[in-house]
Amino acid sequence: MYALAVVLAAAIIGVLILLALEIRQWTSGRHFISRRRFVLRIIAGLALMTLLAGVFVGITVLRLTEPTGRPLLFLGYWLGCLLIAMGLVVVALAEMREVKLREKEREHEIWRDIASLIANQTRKKKE
Repeated sequence: MYALAVVLAAAIIGVLILLALEIRQWTSGRHFISRRRFVLRIIAGLALMTLLAGVFVGITVLRLTEPTGRPLLFLGYWLGCLLIAMGLVVVALAEMREVKLREKEREHEIWRDIASLIANQTRKKKE
């Protein structure tokens, strides 16, 4: 139990550090992602931190490892953690969709640039 608590605490600290780095990069202007993707990343990080903290508290503080003592608290608490995890999946899918859309935009830009380059070279040859 002690080892799990240490691992969960370390994971929470790791996510917190990564969130701070993400925010620092965004505010310094070194990030080339859209505002929407940035917001999705922050939401995902906060949800992950909340989920890890929930598991930590549920196992170590509330001792909700078996439903025998307090079945309603057990069910409600872990159902809440499950809903947070499902929300995290939805946020990750939304960011994945944003990445795909940006990839398609970049591909169209590349093809437009290639077409423009070919058109310019063709005009130069005719002159």
